[in-house]
Amino acid sequence: MKKYLAAIALIIPVIAMAGELNMTATNNFTNAVKDVEAKVDEAGVLLDTAEVTFFSMLDSIVELPKFSVAKEEVMATLESATKKKDVEAAQELYETYLAEAAAREDTLAALWENSDTKAEITTYFSNRKEMALSIKDNAQKAVELDIEAIKALTDLPEKFKAAGEDIANQTTADPTLILSAKKVIKAIKEANESIKTTKEKATKQKETAEKLLNWLKDLV
Repeated sequence: MKKYLAAIALIIPVIAMAGELNMTATNNFTNAVKDVEAKVDEAGVLLDTAEVTFFSMLDSIVELPKFSVAKEEVMATLESATKKKDVEAAQELYETYLAEAAAREDTLAALWENSDTKAEITTYFSNRKEMALSIKDNAQKAVELDIEAIKALTDLPEKFKAAGEDIANQTTADPTLILSAKKVIKAIKEANESIKTTKEKATKQKETAEKLLNWLKDLV
């Protein structure tokens, strides 16, 4: 669970007992953030499955540069890093992974220029049409989910503003709510700060999935 959602979950029971601070606008915002993140995460799983299958098939017939670290390990390191030093190391590892992925794509593009190699790849995929169609389907669904997420992100700044103003108005009307409100505001800000990362992830995934679909248009 995201940190800000965990914070909200801990705050709500206390507020509910007091029966004073209204969380409607706050929940509207944080739940909207959660929904977008869920879409992007789902798209990521579909894309990972498509990429792994696609390149595993290619690795069976052509020689591409190898990854020094598996994507699963790279992403797990990014997710678990909290200290500045660990975050920097995880980001460096991720940049290395992206460079290696780009090198594989460049090698594939070069091989694609060879008519004999292209024919061999095409035949290989044609003989495994069900797998190829599964890759295409997962990549297409990933693109659609990321597009939905990117569109939904445009509504979040307004929801964030409404949540903040709502809490501020409540504390102005009843100063005894200030202590609880501070915790809620912190959670709202953390949710808002996650939006940029979510958008970057969705955009990158969409671009990667579209590249994959571009390769597949000649194979499926």
